[in-house]
Amino acid sequence: GAAAGSTLYSDNFDDEQGSDFTAETNASSVYKFADGAYQITVTKPKLLSWATMKGDYGDAAISVDASIDGPPASAAGLIFHYQDDKNFYIYSVDGEGRYELDVYKNDEPVTLVEWTESSAIKPAGERNTLRVETSGDTIRLYVNDKLLDEVSDSTIANGKAALVVNTFDDPNVTVSFDNLVVR
Repeated sequence: GAAAGSTLYSDNFDDEQGSDFTAETNASSVYKFADGAYQITVTKPKLLSWATMKGDYGDAAISVDASIDGPPASAAGLIFHYQDDKNFYIYSVDGEGRYELDVYKNDEPVTLVEWTESSAIKPAGERNTLRVETSGDTIRLYVNDKLLDEVSDSTIANGKAALVVNTFDDPNVTVSFDNLVVR
């Protein structure tokens, strides 16, 4: 499958100058390089904050290591087939051991996989390897090399990818991302 294919893009975040990601601050988020990782800190509740990577992908496997530092009811994730800030898929894993998949079409979220518990997901403070694989209409969600779910959806066929942090009621979460690979 795509997980074993050739590398289309990768970043281990050890070299800020060589990265396509940027360090910046806005009213709700801080994006920075720290300790060999890329960190996104979100200071507002009920917010998605993301950083897109270069490239446009259709059938691909995107993986990244993520660890949540903050409220366990916060999530780290991957956005894929991103068209613009109103049209994309988002795969999220929270610090309480749950995962979810949504698609946004014209800024309206549709849940494809409801929040579901999995013993394969490590709690906040520990590293999880998130991977999403797309092949045609098939979307596979993995954590720590365990298949969590497989769904079929053809809303958006390709697009950019991004690292994302999702806060719920409690803000002030930092997610450290490392070892990003697109195959």
